[in-house]
Amino acid sequence: MGPTAIRPRSQYDAADWVYDRNKTPPEDVDIKTDKHHDVRLVCTAGTVVLIHYDIVHKGTANRTKDSYRFMFKFQFNRLEEPTKPTWNHDPTNAVYDAADAGLLQPILKHVWNWMMGGTMIIQQSSTEQDIINWKIQLHNPDSETRLNAAYNLALSNEYHVLIEQLSNNKEIYRLEAAYALTACRYNKNVINELQTVLKKEEKNEDQAYCIAFIFSEMGPIALETLPLLVHVLEITDSWLVKKYCCQALGTIQSNNQNDVDIVVRCLTHILLDRDQQLDTVNRSHARITAALSLAKIGAKATEAIPVLKDALYFDQNRYVNGNALLALERIGTSEALKIVLDYLKTSRWCAKTHASSLF
Repeated sequence: MGPTAIRPRSQYDAADWVYDRNKTPPEDVDIKTDKHHDVRLVCTAGTVVLIHYDIVHKGTANRTKDSYRFMFKFQFNRLEEPTKPTWNHDPTNAVYDAADAGLLQPILKHVWNWMMGGTMIIQQSSTEQDIINWKIQLHNPDSETRLNAAYNLALSNEYHVLIEQLSNNKEIYRLEAAYALTACRYNKNVINELQTVLKKEEKNEDQAYCIAFIFSEMGPIALETLPLLVHVLEITDSWLVKKYCCQALGTIQSNNQNDVDIVVRCLTHILLDRDQQLDTVNRSHARITAALSLAKIGAKATEAIPVLKDALYFDQNRYVNGNALLALERIGTSEALKIVLDYLKTSRWCAKTHASSLF
């Protein structure tokens, strides 16, 4: 294939209706007026390109059929929340107002604060008229306008309208509300209300997966939600809900070994639940996420070693294999590391990756 193409700033979109063929845009959302043009990453051999994991990207046609170049792709995952800047940071620049971000300003302020270790509770100064306008803009055809409104409402403590949006029959509005509610991570009232909704709607896929996602993004702040998430994971028939529950179990870290044991058992149960014939996207993604969550738990997940070994050798999904390998490395016992080394001795390249199965 040819160079990778990216859509600038698309990592902030809750969904991409152009590239995701599994989604249908609402009638009142205009997808034809995208003001950002795709950029093809045409570069010289040896170039290193870093892109955000969520940025919309695609393969393009290879127009140089007389020559071949190979690409190495590395995927980086944070295994724990930042507690301080992890780059060469200027401490005098602790507060970033994101004034150059336009409508994305409240989102970037929230992300910056998280990357700094989440030490500040961001609050948005607003008037009564601002609140009225933002509530109206939640249904604006432009995605950046909607996200701006949603995050401003979250940062102004106007979370009730966002929780109501989680029951909207249009997925894009539910997703945008869910993203914005992650900015309310320090508000215990929000966590309590979301738990109330999840208890009531535990078998409603549309709401349950959104709330599980919100808790996963809140991380350790949402520790009290662990029992509910375990319960929902055990009773739901939705692999989409299972996926986000697994994600939350990995980001909400408990120091209580009993909690850890329960979480590890839940995650290993998901890893073992595979069907070669009926492996849907959400089902395989749930296993990918379960293995990654075990990697985040790390040394406390020794009970998972046999299941991780099984997933490493026998799961048909290459990303499950990769995350299982990472989890075993992170567990770090002599038993786990022997499995890692034995596997790597006979693995030069991914046998599942070839011309007809690139990803």
